[in-house]
Amino acid sequence: MIEDKQCGIYNATGKPFELTMEKMLEEIKQASGSNAAFTWVDEDFLKREAVEDWGEMPLYMAESIKEAQGFLSANVDKALEKGLSFPAFIGSFFVFRQSSVS
Repeated sequence: MIEDKQCGIYNATGKPFELTMEKMLEEIKQASGSNAAFTWVDEDFLKREAVEDWGEMPLYMAESIKEAQGFLSANVDKALEKGLSFPAFIGSFFVFRQSSVS
C-alpha cells in the first residue's frame, strides 16, 4: 500500500482468518527452533490459578467475557482491496527475533 501511495484510514490488524493461540505458539516454536511442549488447560483452571487476561499470559482473553469477544478482530477488507499484504508469520517472527537479539 505504501509503495502505491495509498492514503486514508485502514484497519490493518492482520490476515482475515482466525489466529488461534495454538497456531501462533506452534509457528513461533517452529520459527525459533524450540522444542517446547505445550500443556492446554481450560478457562476454569486459569481462573483458579489467578491467571489474569492480558497479564500473566499475553494475548489471552477469557472466552467467557462477552464484552471482549471480537476484541482482536477487525474487518480489513478495505485495506485488502487497496493492496495490503502480509508477510508470512514465521518469516516476520524470525526477522523480529534476529533484530531484537543483536
